[in-house]
Amino acid sequence: MSILYLLNFRDPELREISWNVLSRSIVTFLGVLVGAAWNDVLLHYIVGSGAPASKTIAVQFCSMLGWYLLLQLVLAKVSGAIGTPPASVRDMVLDLKCWVTLLGITTGRSMKDLLGYIQQQVPRDFIHTAGMIPLAGLGLFFVFKVHEYGRMQVALADDGQVDVYELLWERYTTQTEDNATCMALAHVVVQVVRFQITGHLPPANGSVSASESDTGMRSAMLFLSSLAFVALIVVLDVAITREIRFVEWLKAISGNCVAFCLLYAILWCILDYSDARGAVGSMLLAVGVSFVSFLIMFILHFLERLDCTGPRADMEIHRMLQPLAILIGFAWKFAFDASIKAITSHEHVLPVPVMDLTIALLLALLVVPAWRLYILPVILKNEVSKTVKQITEDYGGHNGPHIFGRAQKRAQTHDGVTRPLLSTGPVEPSNGLTSEEVTPHLGLNPEEADTELKRLRQRCAELQRAVDDLRKEQVRAEEETPTKSGGVGRPMPSASAEDEDKARVGAMLLRLGLARAPP
Repeated sequence: MSILYLLNFRDPELREISWNVLSRSIVTFLGVLVGAAWNDVLLHYIVGSGAPASKTIAVQFCSMLGWYLLLQLVLAKVSGAIGTPPASVRDMVLDLKCWVTLLGITTGRSMKDLLGYIQQQVPRDFIHTAGMIPLAGLGLFFVFKVHEYGRMQVALADDGQVDVYELLWERYTTQTEDNATCMALAHVVVQVVRFQITGHLPPANGSVSASESDTGMRSAMLFLSSLAFVALIVVLDVAITREIRFVEWLKAISGNCVAFCLLYAILWCILDYSDARGAVGSMLLAVGVSFVSFLIMFILHFLERLDCTGPRADMEIHRMLQPLAILIGFAWKFAFDASIKAITSHEHVLPVPVMDLTIALLLALLVVPAWRLYILPVILKNEVSKTVKQITEDYGGHNGPHIFGRAQKRAQTHDGVTRPLLSTGPVEPSNGLTSEEVTPHLGLNPEEADTELKRLRQRCAELQRAVDDLRKEQVRAEEETPTKSGGVGRPMPSASAEDEDKARVGAMLLRLGLARAPP
Protein backbone atom coordinates (compact mmCIF):
# COMPACT_ATOMS: atom_id res chain seq x y z
CA MET A 1 0.00 0.00 0.00
CA SER A 2 2.87 2.39 0.79
CA ILE A 3 4.22 1.79 -2.73
CA LEU A 4 0.91 2.92 -4.22
CA TYR A 5 0.97 6.07 -2.10
CA LEU A 6 4.51 6.88 -3.24
CA LEU A 7 3.76 6.22 -6.89
CA ASN A 8 0.85 8.65 -6.71
CA PHE A 9 2.40 11.18 -4.36
CA ARG A 10 1.41 14.82 -4.83
CA ASP A 11 5.04 15.93 -5.21
CA PRO A 12 5.94 15.22 -8.87
CA GLU A 13 9.67 14.99 -8.15
CA LEU A 14 9.22 12.46 -5.36
CA ARG A 15 6.73 10.57 -7.52
CA GLU A 16 9.33 10.37 -10.28
CA ILE A 17 11.96 9.14 -7.82
CA SER A 18 9.56 6.47 -6.55
CA TRP A 19 8.87 5.21 -10.07
CA ASN A 20 12.60 5.11 -10.84
CA VAL A 21 13.47 3.18 -7.68
CA LEU A 22 10.61 0.74 -8.25
CA SER A 23 11.63 0.16 -11.86
CA ARG A 24 15.27 -0.45 -11.00
CA SER A 25 14.33 -2.67 -8.07
CA ILE A 26 12.23 -4.89 -10.32
CA VAL A 27 14.99 -5.42 -12.85
CA THR A 28 17.61 -5.83 -10.09
CA PHE A 29 15.49 -8.55 -8.51
CA LEU A 30 15.08 -10.36 -11.83
CA GLY A 31 18.73 -10.03 -12.85
CA VAL A 32 20.04 -11.28 -9.51
CA LEU A 33 17.50 -14.11 -9.49
CA VAL A 34 18.44 -15.38 -12.96
CA GLY A 35 22.17 -15.00 -12.33
CA ALA A 36 22.06 -16.86 -9.02
CA ALA A 37 19.91 -19.68 -10.41
CA TRP A 38 22.20 -20.10 -13.42
CA ASN A 39 25.26 -20.22 -11.17
CA ASP A 40 23.65 -22.89 -8.98
CA VAL A 41 22.94 -25.05 -12.04
CA LEU A 42 26.56 -24.82 -13.15
CA LEU A 43 27.86 -25.68 -9.70
CA HIS A 44 25.46 -28.62 -9.41
CA TYR A 45 25.99 -30.26 -12.81
CA ILE A 46 29.49 -29.19 -13.89
CA VAL A 47 31.47 -28.57 -10.72
CA GLY A 48 29.81 -31.03 -8.37
CA SER A 49 30.64 -31.64 -4.75
CA GLY A 50 34.24 -31.98 -3.64
CA ALA A 51 35.65 -30.36 -6.77
CA PRO A 52 38.99 -28.53 -6.50
CA ALA A 53 38.91 -24.78 -6.10
CA SER A 54 40.63 -24.25 -9.44
CA LYS A 55 37.79 -26.00 -11.28
CA THR A 56 35.14 -23.96 -9.47
CA ILE A 57 36.95 -20.71 -10.25
CA ALA A 58 37.36 -21.69 -13.90
CA VAL A 59 33.66 -22.55 -14.28
CA GLN A 60 32.52 -19.35 -12.57
CA PHE A 61 34.92 -17.28 -14.66
CA CYS A 62 33.57 -18.84 -17.85
CA SER A 63 30.04 -18.15 -16.63
CA MET A 64 30.87 -14.51 -15.99
CA LEU A 65 32.61 -14.23 -19.35
CA GLY A 66 29.64 -15.83 -21.09
CA TRP A 67 27.19 -13.30 -19.63
CA TYR A 68 29.58 -10.50 -20.53
CA LEU A 69 29.89 -11.67 -24.14
CA LEU A 70 26.12 -12.10 -24.39
CA LEU A 71 25.74 -8.55 -23.11
CA GLN A 72 28.04 -7.18 -25.82
CA LEU A 73 26.35 -9.14 -28.60
CA VAL A 74 22.87 -8.04 -27.55
CA LEU A 75 23.90 -4.40 -27.27
CA ALA A 76 25.67 -4.56 -30.63
CA LYS A 77 22.53 -5.92 -32.27
CA VAL A 78 20.13 -3.53 -30.54
CA SER A 79 22.27 -0.45 -31.20
CA GLY A 80 22.70 -1.30 -34.88
CA ALA A 81 26.46 -1.76 -34.64
CA ILE A 82 25.95 -5.12 -36.34
CA GLY A 83 23.11 -5.93 -38.68
CA THR A 84 20.60 -3.40 -39.94
CA PRO A 85 20.35 0.03 -38.28
CA PRO A 86 17.30 0.55 -36.03
CA ALA A 87 14.27 2.23 -37.54
CA SER A 88 13.48 4.31 -34.44
CA VAL A 89 16.03 6.12 -32.30
CA ARG A 90 13.58 6.25 -29.39
CA ASP A 91 12.94 2.49 -29.44
CA MET A 92 16.65 1.85 -29.79
CA VAL A 93 17.45 3.91 -26.69
CA LEU A 94 14.69 2.20 -24.69
CA ASP A 95 15.87 -1.25 -25.76
CA LEU A 96 19.45 -0.35 -24.87
CA LYS A 97 18.35 0.84 -21.44
CA CYS A 98 16.37 -2.37 -20.96
CA TRP A 99 19.16 -4.79 -21.81
CA VAL A 100 21.88 -2.69 -20.18
CA THR A 101 20.06 -2.83 -16.86
CA LEU A 102 18.96 -6.47 -16.99
CA LEU A 103 22.11 -8.08 -18.40
CA GLY A 104 24.31 -5.70 -16.42
CA ILE A 105 22.79 -6.92 -13.14
CA THR A 106 23.08 -10.56 -14.25
CA THR A 107 26.72 -10.08 -15.26
CA GLY A 108 27.40 -8.29 -11.99
CA ARG A 109 25.88 -11.19 -10.07
CA SER A 110 28.24 -13.60 -11.86
CA MET A 111 31.19 -11.34 -11.03
CA LYS A 112 30.00 -11.19 -7.43
CA ASP A 113 29.95 -14.99 -7.13
CA LEU A 114 33.37 -15.29 -8.76
CA LEU A 115 35.09 -12.69 -6.58
CA GLY A 116 33.36 -13.98 -3.45
CA TYR A 117 34.64 -17.50 -4.08
CA ILE A 118 38.17 -16.29 -4.82
CA GLN A 119 38.10 -14.36 -1.54
CA GLN A 120 37.31 -17.62 0.27
CA GLN A 121 40.56 -19.17 -0.99
CA VAL A 122 42.97 -16.58 0.43
CA PRO A 123 44.24 -16.73 4.04
CA ARG A 124 41.64 -15.53 6.54
CA ASP A 125 43.18 -12.24 7.60
CA PHE A 126 42.57 -8.60 6.78
CA ILE A 127 45.61 -8.13 4.53
CA HIS A 128 44.78 -11.00 2.20
CA THR A 129 41.00 -10.63 2.13
CA ALA A 130 41.25 -6.89 1.52
CA GLY A 131 44.33 -7.09 -0.71
CA MET A 132 42.59 -9.28 -3.27
CA ILE A 133 40.03 -6.52 -3.96
CA PRO A 134 42.31 -4.13 -5.92
CA LEU A 135 43.86 -7.11 -7.70
CA ALA A 136 40.40 -8.28 -8.73
CA GLY A 137 39.57 -4.77 -9.95
CA LEU A 138 42.73 -4.67 -12.05
CA GLY A 139 41.94 -8.09 -13.49
CA LEU A 140 38.45 -7.03 -14.52
CA PHE A 141 39.82 -3.79 -15.96
CA PHE A 142 42.25 -5.81 -18.08
CA VAL A 143 39.39 -8.00 -19.35
CA PHE A 144 37.42 -4.88 -20.26
CA LYS A 145 40.35 -3.36 -22.14
CA VAL A 146 40.84 -6.54 -24.16
CA HIS A 147 37.18 -6.53 -25.15
CA GLU A 148 37.30 -2.81 -25.87
CA TYR A 149 40.09 -3.48 -28.35
CA GLY A 150 37.97 -6.23 -29.89
CA ARG A 151 34.99 -3.90 -30.20
CA MET A 152 37.21 -1.33 -31.88
CA GLN A 153 38.36 -3.89 -34.45
CA VAL A 154 34.77 -4.91 -35.14
CA ALA A 155 33.72 -1.27 -35.50
CA LEU A 156 36.52 -0.52 -37.96
CA ALA A 157 36.21 -3.76 -39.91
CA ASP A 158 33.33 -2.75 -42.18
CA ASP A 159 34.22 0.72 -43.49
CA GLY A 160 37.32 1.77 -41.57
CA GLN A 161 35.48 4.30 -39.42
CA VAL A 162 33.26 4.35 -36.35
CA ASP A 163 29.68 5.42 -36.94
CA VAL A 164 27.09 6.52 -34.42
CA TYR A 165 25.67 3.04 -33.86
CA GLU A 166 29.08 1.67 -32.96
CA LEU A 167 29.62 4.64 -30.67
CA LEU A 168 26.38 3.81 -28.87
CA TRP A 169 27.47 0.19 -28.58
CA GLU A 170 30.69 1.27 -26.89
CA ARG A 171 28.98 3.84 -24.70
CA TYR A 172 26.38 1.52 -23.21
CA THR A 173 28.79 -1.40 -22.88
CA THR A 174 31.18 0.76 -20.89
CA GLN A 175 28.31 1.94 -18.71
CA THR A 176 27.30 -1.67 -18.00
CA GLU A 177 30.89 -2.66 -17.25
CA ASP A 178 31.08 0.04 -14.61
CA ASN A 179 27.78 -0.91 -12.97
CA ALA A 180 28.53 -4.64 -12.87
CA THR A 181 32.09 -4.20 -11.61
CA CYS A 182 31.15 -1.75 -8.88
CA MET A 183 28.42 -4.05 -7.58
CA ALA A 184 30.77 -7.05 -7.47
CA LEU A 185 33.63 -5.14 -5.83
CA ALA A 186 31.25 -3.61 -3.29
CA HIS A 187 30.17 -7.12 -2.30
CA VAL A 188 33.71 -8.26 -1.44
CA VAL A 189 34.42 -4.96 0.34
CA VAL A 190 31.41 -5.49 2.62
CA GLN A 191 32.54 -9.08 3.13
CA VAL A 192 35.77 -7.69 4.60
CA VAL A 193 33.81 -5.25 6.78
CA ARG A 194 31.65 -8.07 8.14
CA PHE A 195 34.79 -10.15 8.66
CA GLN A 196 36.32 -7.41 10.81
CA ILE A 197 33.13 -6.98 12.82
CA THR A 198 32.35 -10.65 13.49
CA GLY A 199 35.73 -12.32 13.15
CA HIS A 200 34.30 -14.80 10.63
CA LEU A 201 34.50 -14.43 6.85
CA PRO A 202 30.94 -14.80 5.48
CA PRO A 203 30.17 -17.37 2.77
CA ALA A 204 30.94 -16.46 -0.82
CA ASN A 205 27.34 -15.56 -1.63
CA GLY A 206 27.09 -13.26 1.41
CA SER A 207 24.52 -15.30 3.32
CA VAL A 208 24.35 -14.75 7.08
CA SER A 209 25.54 -17.54 9.34
CA ALA A 210 24.44 -18.12 12.93
CA SER A 211 27.73 -16.78 14.34
CA GLU A 212 27.04 -13.33 12.90
CA SER A 213 23.82 -12.60 14.76
CA ASP A 214 24.54 -12.89 18.48
CA THR A 215 24.51 -9.22 19.47
CA GLY A 216 22.85 -6.01 18.40
CA MET A 217 26.13 -4.12 18.65
CA ARG A 218 27.29 -5.67 15.39
CA SER A 219 24.26 -4.29 13.59
CA ALA A 220 25.08 -0.81 14.89
CA MET A 221 28.70 -1.15 13.75
CA LEU A 222 27.61 -2.22 10.29
CA PHE A 223 25.19 0.70 10.13
CA LEU A 224 28.01 3.08 11.10
CA SER A 225 30.11 1.51 8.34
CA SER A 226 27.44 2.52 5.83
CA LEU A 227 27.71 6.11 7.08
CA ALA A 228 31.48 5.92 6.62
CA PHE A 229 31.00 4.99 2.97
CA VAL A 230 28.62 7.93 2.56
CA ALA A 231 31.32 10.20 3.99
CA LEU A 232 33.82 8.71 1.53
CA ILE A 233 31.56 9.68 -1.37
CA VAL A 234 31.39 13.25 -0.07
CA VAL A 235 35.17 13.44 0.34
CA LEU A 236 35.79 12.11 -3.17
CA ASP A 237 33.27 14.52 -4.65
CA VAL A 238 34.85 17.52 -2.92
CA ALA A 239 38.50 16.55 -3.35
CA ILE A 240 38.39 15.44 -7.00
CA THR A 241 36.23 17.51 -9.33
CA ARG A 242 37.44 15.96 -12.60
CA GLU A 243 35.50 13.09 -14.12
CA ILE A 244 37.94 10.17 -13.91
CA ARG A 245 36.72 6.64 -14.47
CA PHE A 246 38.63 5.28 -11.45
CA VAL A 247 37.12 7.94 -9.17
CA GLU A 248 33.66 7.23 -10.55
CA TRP A 249 34.27 3.57 -9.75
CA LEU A 250 35.18 4.46 -6.16
CA LYS A 251 32.00 6.52 -5.77
CA ALA A 252 29.81 3.78 -7.23
CA ILE A 253 31.50 1.10 -5.11
CA SER A 254 30.97 3.21 -1.99
CA GLY A 255 27.30 3.72 -2.86
CA ASN A 256 26.78 0.00 -3.33
CA CYS A 257 28.64 -0.67 -0.07
CA VAL A 258 26.09 1.55 1.67
CA ALA A 259 23.32 -0.63 0.24
CA PHE A 260 24.94 -3.94 1.24
CA CYS A 261 25.79 -2.67 4.74
CA LEU A 262 22.21 -1.58 5.32
CA LEU A 263 20.93 -4.89 3.94
CA TYR A 264 22.95 -7.05 6.33
CA ALA A 265 22.49 -4.65 9.26
CA ILE A 266 18.71 -4.93 8.94
CA LEU A 267 18.99 -8.70 8.55
CA TRP A 268 21.10 -8.92 11.71
CA CYS A 269 18.53 -6.84 13.59
CA ILE A 270 15.74 -9.21 12.52
CA LEU A 271 17.75 -12.25 13.58
CA ASP A 272 18.72 -10.64 16.89
CA TYR A 273 15.34 -9.34 18.03
CA SER A 274 12.90 -11.86 16.59
CA ASP A 275 12.49 -15.58 16.20
CA ALA A 276 11.54 -15.28 12.54
CA ARG A 277 13.57 -17.57 10.33
CA GLY A 278 13.26 -18.96 6.82
CA ALA A 279 10.56 -17.52 4.59
CA VAL A 280 9.00 -15.44 7.38
CA GLY A 281 12.32 -13.86 8.32
CA SER A 282 13.15 -13.14 4.69
CA MET A 283 9.76 -11.52 4.19
CA LEU A 284 10.35 -9.33 7.25
CA LEU A 285 13.72 -8.41 5.76
CA ALA A 286 12.14 -7.40 2.45
CA VAL A 287 9.46 -5.30 4.17
CA GLY A 288 11.97 -3.68 6.53
CA VAL A 289 14.38 -2.89 3.72
CA SER A 290 11.57 -1.40 1.65
CA PHE A 291 10.52 0.82 4.56
CA VAL A 292 14.09 2.01 5.17
CA SER A 293 14.56 2.64 1.45
CA PHE A 294 11.41 4.77 1.29
CA LEU A 295 12.64 6.76 4.28
CA ILE A 296 16.00 7.31 2.58
CA MET A 297 14.17 8.46 -0.55
CA PHE A 298 12.44 11.20 1.45
CA ILE A 299 15.75 12.25 2.99
CA LEU A 300 17.55 12.35 -0.36
CA HIS A 301 14.70 14.31 -1.91
CA PHE A 302 14.81 16.81 0.96
CA LEU A 303 18.58 17.25 0.56
CA GLU A 304 18.29 17.65 -3.19
CA ARG A 305 15.80 20.50 -2.83
CA LEU A 306 17.99 22.48 -0.43
CA ASP A 307 19.46 25.68 -1.82
CA CYS A 308 22.85 24.95 -0.25
CA THR A 309 23.41 21.89 -2.45
CA GLY A 310 24.95 22.68 -5.80
CA PRO A 311 24.61 20.81 -9.09
CA ARG A 312 27.40 18.34 -8.25
CA ALA A 313 25.85 17.50 -4.89
CA ASP A 314 22.44 17.06 -6.50
CA MET A 315 23.97 14.73 -9.08
CA GLU A 316 25.60 12.58 -6.37
CA ILE A 317 22.34 12.51 -4.40
CA HIS A 318 20.51 11.34 -7.52
CA ARG A 319 23.10 8.61 -8.05
CA MET A 320 22.16 7.07 -4.70
CA LEU A 321 18.95 5.82 -6.31
CA GLN A 322 20.87 2.95 -7.90
CA PRO A 323 22.14 1.61 -4.52
CA LEU A 324 18.59 1.87 -3.19
CA ALA A 325 17.40 -0.32 -6.06
CA ILE A 326 20.15 -2.84 -5.28
CA LEU A 327 19.12 -2.80 -1.62
CA ILE A 328 15.46 -3.50 -2.38
CA GLY A 329 16.20 -5.96 -5.19
CA PHE A 330 18.52 -8.14 -3.10
CA ALA A 331 16.14 -8.09 -0.13
CA TRP A 332 13.22 -9.36 -2.19
CA LYS A 333 15.51 -11.86 -3.86
CA PHE A 334 16.29 -13.32 -0.41
CA ALA A 335 12.55 -13.53 0.27
CA PHE A 336 11.93 -15.25 -3.06
CA ASP A 337 14.75 -17.75 -2.45
CA ALA A 338 13.37 -18.62 0.96
CA SER A 339 9.89 -19.14 -0.49
CA ILE A 340 11.21 -21.35 -3.28
CA LYS A 341 13.24 -23.35 -0.78
CA ALA A 342 10.12 -23.89 1.31
CA ILE A 343 8.23 -25.12 -1.77
CA THR A 344 10.99 -27.40 -3.08
CA SER A 345 11.43 -28.98 0.34
CA HIS A 346 8.01 -30.62 -0.15
CA GLU A 347 7.75 -30.97 -3.95
CA HIS A 348 10.50 -32.42 -6.15
CA VAL A 349 9.22 -32.27 -9.73
CA LEU A 350 12.71 -31.33 -10.97
CA PRO A 351 16.10 -31.05 -9.30
CA VAL A 352 16.20 -28.00 -7.06
CA PRO A 353 18.72 -25.98 -9.16
CA VAL A 354 16.77 -26.69 -12.36
CA MET A 355 13.49 -25.76 -10.70
CA ASP A 356 14.98 -22.50 -9.42
CA LEU A 357 16.28 -21.61 -12.87
CA THR A 358 12.99 -22.54 -14.53
CA ILE A 359 10.96 -20.39 -12.15
CA ALA A 360 13.42 -17.50 -12.54
CA LEU A 361 13.25 -17.64 -16.35
CA LEU A 362 9.46 -17.91 -16.38
CA LEU A 363 9.21 -14.95 -14.04
CA ALA A 364 11.59 -12.94 -16.23
CA LEU A 365 9.61 -13.82 -19.37
CA LEU A 366 6.45 -12.65 -17.65
CA VAL A 367 7.75 -9.42 -16.10
CA VAL A 368 10.42 -8.08 -18.49
CA PRO A 369 8.12 -7.48 -21.51
CA ALA A 370 5.58 -5.65 -19.35
CA TRP A 371 8.34 -3.65 -17.68
CA ARG A 372 9.83 -2.70 -21.05
CA LEU A 373 6.52 -1.80 -22.71
CA TYR A 374 4.63 -0.05 -19.93
CA ILE A 375 7.01 1.05 -17.16
CA LEU A 376 10.29 1.90 -18.87
CA PRO A 377 8.85 4.38 -21.41
CA VAL A 378 7.12 6.28 -18.60
CA ILE A 379 10.16 6.25 -16.34
CA LEU A 380 12.58 7.27 -19.07
CA LYS A 381 10.34 9.68 -20.96
CA ASN A 382 12.47 12.71 -20.13
CA GLU A 383 15.69 10.73 -20.01
CA VAL A 384 15.16 9.28 -23.48
CA SER A 385 14.61 12.76 -24.92
CA LYS A 386 17.71 14.02 -23.17
CA THR A 387 19.70 11.00 -24.31
CA VAL A 388 18.67 11.43 -27.94
CA LYS A 389 19.54 15.12 -27.75
CA GLN A 390 22.84 14.35 -26.06
CA ILE A 391 23.66 11.73 -28.67
CA THR A 392 22.98 14.26 -31.41
CA GLU A 393 25.10 16.93 -29.74
CA ASP A 394 27.92 14.70 -28.51
CA TYR A 395 28.37 12.54 -31.59
CA GLY A 396 27.21 15.05 -34.14
CA GLY A 397 28.57 18.30 -32.77
CA HIS A 398 32.08 19.62 -32.63
CA ASN A 399 32.51 18.88 -28.90
CA GLY A 400 31.68 15.19 -29.00
CA PRO A 401 33.35 12.62 -26.73
CA HIS A 402 36.08 10.40 -28.06
CA ILE A 403 35.86 6.66 -27.84
CA PHE A 404 38.35 3.93 -28.78
CA GLY A 405 41.19 6.42 -28.21
CA ARG A 406 40.81 8.30 -31.50
CA ALA A 407 38.72 11.07 -33.03
CA GLN A 408 35.47 9.82 -34.50
CA LYS A 409 34.04 10.78 -37.90
CA ARG A 410 30.60 12.10 -38.65
CA ALA A 411 28.01 9.80 -40.09
CA GLN A 412 27.76 9.96 -43.88
CA THR A 413 24.64 9.66 -45.98
CA HIS A 414 24.48 7.33 -48.94
CA ASP A 415 25.49 10.12 -51.34
CA GLY A 416 28.48 11.18 -49.27
CA VAL A 417 27.05 14.45 -47.97
CA THR A 418 27.97 15.14 -44.37
CA ARG A 419 25.02 15.36 -42.00
CA PRO A 420 24.77 15.53 -38.20
CA LEU A 421 24.59 12.16 -36.50
CA LEU A 422 21.06 10.91 -35.85
CA SER A 423 19.73 13.90 -37.75
CA THR A 424 16.27 13.49 -39.20
CA GLY A 425 16.14 16.83 -40.96
CA PRO A 426 17.22 17.75 -44.47
CA VAL A 427 20.85 17.33 -45.43
CA GLU A 428 22.79 20.56 -45.54
CA PRO A 429 25.98 20.95 -47.58
CA SER A 430 29.17 21.39 -45.61
CA ASN A 431 30.41 24.35 -47.75
CA GLY A 432 33.72 22.65 -48.44
CA LEU A 433 34.45 21.64 -44.83
CA THR A 434 35.00 17.92 -44.47
CA SER A 435 33.93 15.94 -41.44
CA GLU A 436 37.59 15.40 -40.52
CA GLU A 437 38.10 19.18 -40.33
CA VAL A 438 35.03 19.77 -38.19
CA THR A 439 35.64 16.81 -35.85
CA PRO A 440 38.28 17.60 -33.20
CA HIS A 441 41.23 15.32 -32.57
CA LEU A 442 41.56 13.31 -29.42
CA GLY A 443 44.40 14.08 -27.07
CA LEU A 444 44.93 17.73 -28.00
CA ASN A 445 45.95 19.94 -25.14
CA PRO A 446 44.27 23.37 -24.81
CA GLU A 447 47.05 25.16 -26.73
CA GLU A 448 46.88 22.72 -29.63
CA ALA A 449 43.09 22.91 -29.63
CA ASP A 450 43.22 26.72 -29.86
CA THR A 451 45.72 26.51 -32.71
CA GLU A 452 43.50 24.05 -34.57
CA LEU A 453 40.46 26.25 -34.00
CA LYS A 454 42.28 29.33 -35.33
CA ARG A 455 43.32 27.40 -38.42
CA LEU A 456 39.73 26.33 -39.04
CA ARG A 457 38.49 29.88 -38.62
CA GLN A 458 41.08 31.13 -41.11
CA ARG A 459 39.96 28.45 -43.55
CA CYS A 460 36.34 29.52 -43.13
CA ALA A 461 37.29 33.17 -43.68
CA GLU A 462 39.06 32.19 -46.89
CA LEU A 463 36.02 30.21 -48.00
CA GLN A 464 33.76 33.14 -47.25
CA ARG A 465 35.97 35.47 -49.32
CA ALA A 466 35.95 32.91 -52.12
CA VAL A 467 32.15 32.82 -52.04
CA ASP A 468 32.03 36.63 -52.27
CA ASP A 469 34.46 36.63 -55.23
CA LEU A 470 32.42 33.97 -57.04
CA ARG A 471 29.25 36.00 -56.56
CA LYS A 472 30.91 39.12 -57.94
CA GLU A 473 32.21 37.22 -60.98
CA GLN A 474 28.77 35.72 -61.58
CA VAL A 475 27.12 39.14 -61.40
CA ARG A 476 29.75 40.65 -63.74
CA ALA A 477 29.23 37.83 -66.26
CA GLU A 478 25.46 38.27 -66.18
CA GLU A 479 25.80 42.04 -66.72
CA GLU A 480 28.00 41.50 -69.79
CA THR A 481 25.64 38.87 -71.31
CA PRO A 482 22.87 40.40 -73.55
CA THR A 483 19.32 39.36 -72.79
CA LYS A 484 16.63 38.42 -75.36
CA SER A 485 15.15 41.91 -75.14
CA GLY A 486 18.44 43.42 -76.20
CA GLY A 487 19.39 44.68 -72.75
CA VAL A 488 21.97 43.42 -70.37
CA GLY A 489 21.59 40.82 -67.69
CA ARG A 490 19.91 41.29 -64.33
CA PRO A 491 21.08 44.26 -62.31
CA MET A 492 23.59 44.12 -59.50
CA PRO A 493 22.04 42.58 -56.42
CA SER A 494 21.07 45.02 -53.74
CA ALA A 495 22.97 45.48 -50.54
CA SER A 496 20.19 43.74 -48.63
CA ALA A 497 20.61 40.58 -50.73
CA GLU A 498 24.35 40.53 -50.03
CA ASP A 499 23.64 41.02 -46.34
CA GLU A 500 21.24 38.10 -46.38
CA ASP A 501 23.84 35.86 -48.04
CA LYS A 502 26.49 36.87 -45.53
CA ALA A 503 24.02 36.31 -42.69
CA ARG A 504 23.34 32.78 -43.93
CA VAL A 505 27.06 32.02 -44.15
CA GLY A 506 27.63 33.47 -40.68
CA ALA A 507 24.79 31.42 -39.22
CA MET A 508 26.31 28.29 -40.70
CA LEU A 509 29.70 29.12 -39.20
CA LEU A 510 28.12 29.71 -35.80
CA ARG A 511 26.35 26.36 -36.04
CA LEU A 512 29.65 24.66 -36.77
CA GLY A 513 31.30 26.47 -33.88
CA LEU A 514 33.85 28.12 -36.17
CA ALA A 515 32.77 31.70 -35.54
CA ARG A 516 31.88 33.70 -32.49
CA ALA A 517 28.51 35.30 -31.95
CA PRO A 518 28.54 39.11 -32.03
CA PRO A 519 28.44 40.73 -28.58
